Amino acid sequence: MKKLKLKKCLLIIVIWCLLGITRIMILTIPFKKVAAIMGKSKEEAIKVLTERDQRRAKKLGNLISYVSNYTPWDSKCFVQALTGLMLLSLFKIPSTIYFGIRKQQTNRLLAHAWLRAGEQVITGDEERRYFIPVAKYAKHIKSY
Repeated sequence: MKKLKLKKCLLIIVIWCLLGITRIMILTIPFKKVAAIMGKSKEEAIKVLTERDQRRAKKLGNLISYVSNYTPWDSKCFVQALTGLMLLSLFKIPSTIYFGIRKQQTNRLLAHAWLRAGEQVITGDEERRYFIPVAKYAKHIKSY
C-alpha cells in the first residue's frame, strides 16, 4: 500500500513540474513548434484502447485536473491538455487534442482545449460541449 502511495506522490510531482514546463512552452515557443509536439493535424487517434490503458488515461486526467489547482501559474485547458498528451505518450497511449471556439454575446471569441484518449475526454470535458471544434491533433502510437 505504501509503495502505491509513493508512486502516486511521485507522479503528482512529475505532473506539477510538467504543467510548469508546458506553461512556459506555450508562452515562449511559437504555436507551429508546439503543434509539432502535438502530432498530426486534422487527424484523430484511435478510439479503441485496452481496458488497462483506458483506466490509466482516466487516472492521469484526474490527477492533472487535481494538480492544476495547486500551481502558482495558470494551468488552464491548453496547459492541461498538452501535459496530458505528453504523459500519455510516455505511457504509449494514443490521444487527440481538440481546440474549440465559442462566441460570447459581446462578440468576443473564447477558446477551449480538451484531450481525448480512447472513447473518453480526460481533460477539459466539463466545458467542451459549449465549444465548436475547429482543430484537432492526433498523437498516434505505433504499437496501436
